[in-house]
Amino acid sequence: MRILYHSRTRLLTHAAVGNTLLAMFRILILTDMENLALSVLRVLGNRGSRVAVAGGGYLLRSSRHCALFSSVAADGRAMAEAGGPVLEAVERVLRGFKPEMIVSVDVAGAYLAANLKEKITGIPFYPSPDPAALAVMDNKWTFHEFLLKHGLPSPQTRRLESAAVAASLPVPVVIKPLADSGGRGVKVVRTREYLSERLKGAVFPLLAQEYIEGEDVDLSFLADHGRLLAWAVQVRSPGGVIRYIDDERAVDIGRRVAEASSYTGLAHIDMRYAGPARESIQVIECNPRFWGTYKYTLGLGISYFERGLALLEGLEALPFERAPTALVPGLAVTVKSMMRGRLKLPAPSRAYLRQKLGDPAPEFYYGMTKLFGFGGGPDPV
Repeated sequence: MRILYHSRTRLLTHAAVGNTLLAMFRILILTDMENLALSVLRVLGNRGSRVAVAGGGYLLRSSRHCALFSSVAADGRAMAEAGGPVLEAVERVLRGFKPEMIVSVDVAGAYLAANLKEKITGIPFYPSPDPAALAVMDNKWTFHEFLLKHGLPSPQTRRLESAAVAASLPVPVVIKPLADSGGRGVKVVRTREYLSERLKGAVFPLLAQEYIEGEDVDLSFLADHGRLLAWAVQVRSPGGVIRYIDDERAVDIGRRVAEASSYTGLAHIDMRYAGPARESIQVIECNPRFWGTYKYTLGLGISYFERGLALLEGLEALPFERAPTALVPGLAVTVKSMMRGRLKLPAPSRAYLRQKLGDPAPEFYYGMTKLFGFGGGPDPV
């Protein structure tokens, strides 16, 4: 099947990287993860674009920035496989909405985008990883093998094919599915009794990973064919606070991952400091997509999205010399600070708060589902 569609390509009236690059034009978002897509939808809408969504999510339908919503696939697996019915549904959106750019938010959307690139001419795609990189990065076992192959630090990891093998694991140990996101199915097992309980009815294969005592540290980045263009290192502190720090060790790991995979697009690497003094870093897994805390980076001065757009225009996006640093409280901490009269908030908190206050319907609908126990979907917070 070939989608014969040509967009009137009107790309970007460019400015210096870090300023708004988007003109008023139509954008199609491909997504199966509404919690991630909601933030991206708001960013685009606030920059004056008209946005359509192809994917799932009642929260996205309720956003004032969603000009058109189309459920093109039953689930993420069907979207990633991009079969005939999915492509036909996307074609109807293309012909009706006539987007001038396509943005994939998550892994399923990136697989669909890669398939569409072979069938569409005339529409630019926001930079995203190719299927080969996705296959390695999104699967926790293949990513572990990738780390070992390239000499990158990773905890001891085993692929479990049955409960009999898993029952002999030493504890504490982390049990997780091979391919999932958002922390679903991840369990820290500290006793043999809980291990036995955890394995009852488990769907194999599973991954068993050595538990590392220490703090979580994450690296988010934008890369172009293996070269890092923008990055940030974050550590979660108690009370829902994210601390953006400068740790060249974490950035160097990201550089090596991107270079070894010739990676293009956005990614988020979960890592862990080993030891109370952060003596070393162990790489846990990779999310080759937008990430959950993307919304907190809006006021950091990184401008991930604009730098990706600059690549579409062939502009040279200069890399940062150092990672940005900031202390960014979460929504609950921000609201409490405002109630106490502390109105001087960090720029990322102000940007995130403006997003939510300017688009309240998704928050309302999610609150109603929590209050009355109907519907579903992730927390937009």
